[in-house]
Amino acid sequence: MADRLRKPRLLIVMGCVATALTIACAARAPWPALWLVASGILLGLPPGIMMALLPRAVRPEHLATALGVFYALFYLGMAVSQTIAGALRDITGDPAMPLLFASGLMLATIAAVTVFWRIEGRATGSVD
Repeated sequence: MADRLRKPRLLIVMGCVATALTIACAARAPWPALWLVASGILLGLPPGIMMALLPRAVRPEHLATALGVFYALFYLGMAVSQTIAGALRDITGDPAMPLLFASGLMLATIAAVTVFWRIEGRATGSVD
């Protein structure tokens, strides 16, 4: 889809926003199963595009190291975020809190990838 539309940044942002909204709806709106299915479908848009960012931003001789650092931080983030989500559930007593936290993380992804784009733009001399 990203290759056909030639708007990868738009698809990342719209995919993250749509996923965040559907996850939040699963937590608070009627028919949570419907919203979870929708979030699962929409969640498929951003990751592939985002995974293609790092190889474009790093010289080939440094790619293995960069991917190693990326995956180490990714899995650390997965462990920490799940711990925080569970703690939020315990603290608030609200079973929807982990979903709302996940929704917030999807929105935080937009901020993180925007920082990446800024850094990438400075390195290439083309800040958007």
